[in-house]
Amino acid sequence: MYRFLQLARRFSALAVSLAALLAIWPLSSEPIVWEWMGRPPEVYPEIGFAIFGLPASIVAVGSAACIAWTAAPSATGLWLLTAMRAVNGLALAICLLVLSAALMAFLNRA
Repeated sequence: MYRFLQLARRFSALAVSLAALLAIWPLSSEPIVWEWMGRPPEVYPEIGFAIFGLPASIVAVGSAACIAWTAAPSATGLWLLTAMRAVNGLALAICLLVLSAALMAFLNRA
């Protein structure tokens, strides 16, 4: 049981980051949100998702991979693990902000 909890702790950030990347990818490549908004002229929300959401989700996946790769950090590597967790948290916060914009467009669709 303890071994399972260690694996879950190591790979949970990677799973959440991959889920964020998979959720943001179609929003940045297809005009889904634009259609939910009622197709207003001269509005391109997928550009915003591509500029803010995709880089944040890629950074989140990269930092989560570093977290998962660092199994048992030494005393000198603990600061790096802490920094990667902070970067992952900030990137996932940006992803959640972008996904909440898509959710608002979905809930207010015409």
